[in-house]
Amino acid sequence: MECFEQDLSSKEWEDMKIYKGLGRGHFRVCCANWRMFRDHDIPFYVGYPITDMFTLLGLVRAGVTDVVVAGPIMFDLENVWKGIGEKVNVQIRVKPNVAYTDGLPHQDGVLGSWIRPQDVEAYGNLIDVLEFDDVQNKTREQALYRIYAEEKEWLGQLSDLITNLDYPGDNAYIPKDMAEHRIDCRQRCLFGSTCRICYRMLDLANVQVYDKIMEQKKEKENEQI
Repeated sequence: MECFEQDLSSKEWEDMKIYKGLGRGHFRVCCANWRMFRDHDIPFYVGYPITDMFTLLGLVRAGVTDVVVAGPIMFDLENVWKGIGEKVNVQIRVKPNVAYTDGLPHQDGVLGSWIRPQDVEAYGNLIDVLEFDDVQNKTREQALYRIYAEEKEWLGQLSDLITNLDYPGDNAYIPKDMAEHRIDCRQRCLFGSTCRICYRMLDLANVQVYDKIMEQKKEKENEQI
């Protein structure tokens, strides 16, 4: 997703107004400098993910049509909607195929803001738009749409689908209730909680790790005999 960063020419602004009219309420622009689009009365949203409610509510006051969410608030969307308020007309967007986009050196992306194709329906009315990121070509973009919107399934290594996940695990063997644990966890694991359920589920879907776990379990059982 490319966002507008520089000012536009008079002709380009006129074109934007035409697109706005033709869009009949569905046209909006991804931008970095939101003020110039608000000043020209063009529907807009910022393309970078928002991770806290203070910033999100500031953008809502600025007049955005959509908000891309990630981080802790991505894992607490029910309360996010309560904070926004029912009367505010704004859409929540997520980037389901990317674990993180901040460019920082994380150990892996397991605790990031990704969503499996199988889990999209679990988010129900909490998400309005899936926005694919890190798409290098139209072929991959079409494949992602097919996987997330049509097939709603991925049989293979989850890291082959999720950019920056960097952790093994065959998606076909990940427990079906994974989304139930992630959807409202608030990323407690990053704030002192001993929860490691995301890692455990991926480990159980990793044949080598699973075999090792089962071997250790058998050893303990034999010691108790």
